[in-house]
Amino acid sequence: MCRSPNLPKFEVMITECQVPKPLASLDDLIDCESLHGDIVLKEGTLRPPREPLKLFNLTGCVVVKNTKVENIDFLRNLQVQELPSWLCENGDATPLQHLMTITKIKGVLHVMDNEELKDLSFFSGLKEIDSGSEEQRRFT
Repeated sequence: MCRSPNLPKFEVMITECQVPKPLASLDDLIDCESLHGDIVLKEGTLRPPREPLKLFNLTGCVVVKNTKVENIDFLRNLQVQELPSWLCENGDATPLQHLMTITKIKGVLHVMDNEELKDLSFFSGLKEIDSGSEEQRRFT
């Protein structure tokens, strides 16, 4: 390999984080670029982070169920969600359509039973979904 002495050396650092269980504050995710674990919102209200999240990838599930959450704008910078959908056992759910800022999902993102959640318009930019086989998408 040939290397010019005049070229700068670049080192890329990606901040990886484990999603806290339970996720009590979105502030815990502010500096993360790669999240590992499930983002689970259930039976409560989660306040927005004190500053916007960085663009991030998620290896895990997103579950929003029986909450008083009014929006899920904290997902605006989610670029890639990766996990086989059968690992996200969310029960009966309605898959979201018209995803906007998420560009790729490997698996399935479900949001269900959230009476206050009214605006999901920012999901309209989705470019790719790999939801696996019909058998993998089946929930019990």
